[in-house]
Amino acid sequence: MNLLIVSGKGGTGKTTLAATFSQLSNSKMIIDCDVEASNLHLLLARDDLERHPFSGAKLAQPLDNECTACGLCTATCRFGAIDNGIVDALRCEGCGACVFVCPVDHLVLQDATTGATVLSATDYGLMSRAEMEPGAEGSGKLVTEIRRQGRLATKDVPLTLLDGPPGIGCAVIASMTGCQLALVVAEASLSGLSDAERIIDLLQQMDVQTLLCINRADISPELTKQLEQLCSNKDISLVGEIPYDPVVREAQRQGRSLLDYPESPATKAIVAIWDRLSEAIGEE
Repeated sequence: MNLLIVSGKGGTGKTTLAATFSQLSNSKMIIDCDVEASNLHLLLARDDLERHPFSGAKLAQPLDNECTACGLCTATCRFGAIDNGIVDALRCEGCGACVFVCPVDHLVLQDATTGATVLSATDYGLMSRAEMEPGAEGSGKLVTEIRRQGRLATKDVPLTLLDGPPGIGCAVIASMTGCQLALVVAEASLSGLSDAERIIDLLQQMDVQTLLCINRADISPELTKQLEQLCSNKDISLVGEIPYDPVVREAQRQGRSLLDYPESPATKAIVAIWDRLSEAIGEE
C-alpha cells in the first residue's frame, strides 16, 4: 500500500503530518518526493547509508576537434547558451539544436549530474530521498528514481508513506503514479481552497482514492466550511480538522516530534486523523 500525502501548495503542514504518521504507523519506508525542497530528513533521518549521483538532463559539450567559428550554433540556440562552440552551462537547455547544425561535429550532448539519490536510516525504518543541484531540472525523473530506490531497499513492506511535492506538476504526477490512497492537506485560506481543488481533480483523474484534512481549520471558519463543501462536491471523505497550535512551531524549532506533546490539540487531532486513515488503509 502506498499512501501519498499532498497539499497542492507549500506551507500547509504536509511534511509535519508525514513525519508524525511515520512514527504512528508500521511503515518501514518513507519517501520524500519533494525533491526540489527536501526537508523531511531534518525531522527523521539519523544516518545516510547510500548516496548515488543522478543525471536527469543533458548539456551540450565541445569535443577536442577544432571549432570553425561558423556561427551556426550561435544563431540556432534560442537560449543564448553558445557562442561559436563555447557553451554556457547555466543557459543550456540540452535541446541539441547546436549539435544538429554543427558542420564539423564539434558539439555533443552529454549527461549532466542534476542531483543525488540518498538512502537514509531513521528510527522508524528507511527513508529514500534526493538532493537536487540548485536550478537543476528533471525533478519528475528524480522522483521516479527515489521511488525505485525505495522499492529495492524494502521488499514486501505493508505500507509506504510518500511525502509529495507541492503543486500539480510532473513531480507530483510521478509521486502519485501507482498510489492507492492520497491524503490532501488543505489550509483554511483562499489559496489553500484553490490549490486543494486542483490537486483533488488531478488525483481523481489518476484514479487515486482521495481523502482530505484541514489544517489550521480555526483561522477562518468560513473557508473551512467551503473546504467541507468541496469534499461533498467532489465526493471525498473529510478525515479531520487540525486547529492552529503554536506547539507545532515550537516542536519544529526544538527538532522534536509532535508526539512528545501528547496534550497538544494539534497532536490529538493528527492522531485521530491517523486512526481514520488506518481504517481506510485496512479497507484497501
